[in-house]
Amino acid sequence: MFSQWIRRVRATHYSIRESVAQESGDALRAERVAIQVIQHMVSRPAIFRHRGKEYDRRVSALTELFTASYDNSATCHLPSWEQLAQHLNHMPEGLKIVHMAVAVCGKTVSEAASGTELTSADIPNLLADLEEYLSFGQTTPEGSH
Repeated sequence: MFSQWIRRVRATHYSIRESVAQESGDALRAERVAIQVIQHMVSRPAIFRHRGKEYDRRVSALTELFTASYDNSATCHLPSWEQLAQHLNHMPEGLKIVHMAVAVCGKTVSEAASGTELTSADIPNLLADLEEYLSFGQTTPEGSH
């Protein structure tokens, strides 16, 4: 399930990058906007519960927000797509379980612990660790809260 989520993140990154590049004619800007959108989405993984048009609307709104707030001089500290993808792919196993169950799929703490070596008492600490892990290189434009 985690590998499917990673593929969805990768496809979304590609789609945003290509769309912004076509509109702006600026490949660097397109890549930076795509990274910012993906970082924002990953740090708020409930967005991945959506499918179809609702998901597309949310991605479009974030893309517009980050495109409008784009500042070439302020984005030089962003991670590359490779760095971000590597960071996500190397997520510790306990965090992957909690991420997929609670954050992406919306399961309760007891449902998340069921069928794993985790207990319900482990989940709150892992959620705090997950929030920190997913904030890797995060930038936030005004109006995105």
